[in-house]
Amino acid sequence: MKFSALALDYDGTIATEGVFNPAVREAIGDARQRGIAVALVTGRRLPDLRRVAGDLTCFDVIVAENGAVLDLSIYDEVSANSQYRFTIHNQAIKADGALNRLAPGHYQAVLPVAQRGDYRIDIVEERGGRRVPFPPVGYSLSYDLNSELPRAEFNHRLLSRMAQATGGEINPSSVPNQISTTVTKTYEPVKQPFIILAFCLFLLEIALRKFAFAEPD
Repeated sequence: MKFSALALDYDGTIATEGVFNPAVREAIGDARQRGIAVALVTGRRLPDLRRVAGDLTCFDVIVAENGAVLDLSIYDEVSANSQYRFTIHNQAIKADGALNRLAPGHYQAVLPVAQRGDYRIDIVEERGGRRVPFPPVGYSLSYDLNSELPRAEFNHRLLSRMAQATGGEINPSSVPNQISTTVTKTYEPVKQPFIILAFCLFLLEIALRKFAFAEPD
């Protein structure tokens, strides 16, 4: 199987406690030399990301700020002044736009999506009348954890249905009261009987040697 693109998260994937692993940075460079496009997909804001990670030129594409910003760096002089367009879509939504040129080889755009879900991002370079596609990038806009509010009380209806489905009931009254039984264990050392037995066997061996196996004079 041949890979054409690699998308990586930052925290907990290529960075430990916010520090970009130098060995991973070197491995990313090796992958790009082999023709694999490397994208960074992170929820961090770009200024904060540059502060903790330093140089980000090892990535072809950066999707930052939970997908709000698409950042593209081009290091080929032939493509440094091209126009770049993107399309972001899933089964329900499709939107497109152009990346703004911030500097030679540096492009950026705000992604026009707010609905939570999984998306595919396609980037196309428009160079002299030609359209050169980039490898697609997958992106997930995570759901708001606060949207699922905890219930202050137990969901007795759900618990009852689950209990009935498994042949049980909630707080069953049919279970008889268990009678507690006290078990008393006594400990008797076994060393003394073994010592007596060993001593008797020793005396038996001496008697057998003297009387049973003794050679006649």
